[in-house]
Amino acid sequence: MGDDGTVVTSTDGGETWAGVQPPTDEDLLAVAAPAPDTVVVGAAGTLLASRDGAGAWQAAHVTADDLHCVTFVDQAHGWAGGGATYGETRAQIVRTVDGGSSWRTIDLPVWGRVRDLCFIDTLHGWAAVEDWGVDGDRPQGSLLATADGGETWLPQWTSPVGLLAVTMGPDGSGWACGERGLTLQTADGGATWTARDAGTDSTLRAAEVTAGEAWLAGADGAILVGRPTAGGPTP
Repeated sequence: MGDDGTVVTSTDGGETWAGVQPPTDEDLLAVAAPAPDTVVVGAAGTLLASRDGAGAWQAAHVTADDLHCVTFVDQAHGWAGGGATYGETRAQIVRTVDGGSSWRTIDLPVWGRVRDLCFIDTLHGWAAVEDWGVDGDRPQGSLLATADGGETWLPQWTSPVGLLAVTMGPDGSGWACGERGLTLQTADGGATWTARDAGTDSTLRAAEVTAGEAWLAGADGAILVGRPTAGGPTP
């Protein structure tokens, strides 16, 4: 997905792609595909769900603020995150328990916007948040965690550098990354986070954990892999 409501789909593992037209011309910022459904989110609170391979779309109107991320742990349970630019409102989560047929808005205890979300089951999740504080002078990065499906959130880490992505494995090993190459690693579900040298000053916008490895990607073509070492996982 992308600018001006652009959506393209593949049914053969990415060998070929075809464009579809959802009922919006807003910029689309994130997509999730809890099979066989598709959910896209974007600017101005755009939140669309399709049940038939992106043919027909159902729109939900739960917020007017941009939604930057969306994730599902199964076909029913999903979350999207966003908020207002410059911390004009509290960061927001919208939650569904019926595959996107209905959504409910939950305010986080920070002023800003959620830039990324990660859930490992229906209860445990993490959010990378652009936190402007109450006075709104300048943003910092915050990591928040929930143990009740997103109903309540507690802070785990704050940084003067913006955080844009977070990922967590079922064993509690996780990574977060953001501006100026900021890279954080945890081995205990976020109870403690440790800064790691990723060897780059590029902004890192995406993170994924798979098979004991962490993959980070961002500006200037940066693609990094972190593998376990004797001293701990290090990019």
